[in-house]
Amino acid sequence: MFFVKKGNIVSPVDGIHIPLSEVDDPVFSQGIVGDGVAVIPSGNTIVSPVDGVITMIAEQKHGIGITTEKGTVILIMGVGKQKLKKVYETKTSVKCKEVLIRGQ
Repeated sequence: MFFVKKGNIVSPVDGIHIPLSEVDDPVFSQGIVGDGVAVIPSGNTIVSPVDGVITMIAEQKHGIGITTEKGTVILIMGVGKQKLKKVYETKTSVKCKEVLIRGQ
């Protein structure tokens, strides 16, 4: 588990946590989308890192936005997913406006 100033957030996937500055995508590594942590996954199941409501699901299913009760938006993004499109199939069992609890 890792923590942020506005509350605690669980890792959305098992794996190795690295600073966003080490991500091979300038949108993330330069902090353009904000602060955060990247995870090099060792598992294939993604869970909600916070209690909140799903407010966005990318058409390609590589990104999900969850808004907390305090208005903080958490983005879970699959960086590099487009390059791996033929290798990995992304499935999601959630829908926009669905309420999630941390770890679900």
